[in-house]
Amino acid sequence: MKLIVITPSKNIENEHAILRQMLDMGLSDLHVRKPTLSKASLKNYLNEFTKEQRKKIIIHTYPGLFSSYQLKGIHVSKKKRDKKIWFYLTKFRLKLFRQPITIETFMVSTHF
Repeated sequence: MKLIVITPSKNIENEHAILRQMLDMGLSDLHVRKPTLSKASLKNYLNEFTKEQRKKIIIHTYPGLFSSYQLKGIHVSKKKRDKKIWFYLTKFRLKLFRQPITIETFMVSTHF
């Protein structure tokens, strides 16, 4: 069984401390779901984690941050998957980085 933790959409008190502790204790998949954060705010949010911790993080917005933060992957919502051109172009662009990436859809997990 695989445990996945999804952050609340709005920040809570001591959120980073709690999440860092969970990651250090062996959590392998942390989904950062912050739909209202700007790209700059999400970068600040991710900067609160160590490089090793970020390797376990999957983001729900701004897939372009995957490579620069060396994240585990991205989550693609059904709404985005239905936009087939966006979905395939994003997958292609991320493959160009030649890093292992996980694309989570909650229905199917694709690794390449």
